[in-house]
Amino acid sequence: MGRGVAYSTAEPAHLLNVRAEGMSALAGEPDHFARRFESEGGTPRDFAQRRFFATYLGEILSEARATGRTELAEATAVDASPGRRRLEDRLR
Repeated sequence: MGRGVAYSTAEPAHLLNVRAEGMSALAGEPDHFARRFESEGGTPRDFAQRRFFATYLGEILSEARATGRTELAEATAVDASPGRRRLEDRLR
């Protein structure tokens, strides 16, 4: 879940088009992905394999689901707007 076309590739030659230092799934931690990538031997200036970023996103999704505050939905987002305390999505 969540990999989509961009991150479902298993081909090692398929790299991100942004350096590791420019990628993070956490808004408050802009170097979150770069630190993870470094722990696996990369550098913040490298272009990581897309499959590595997919694994990173999968781990974050698994952690979010484990809290009980995140639920997966098979749907298409058709709109999003700021709510009082969070982003509100309209799904189809």
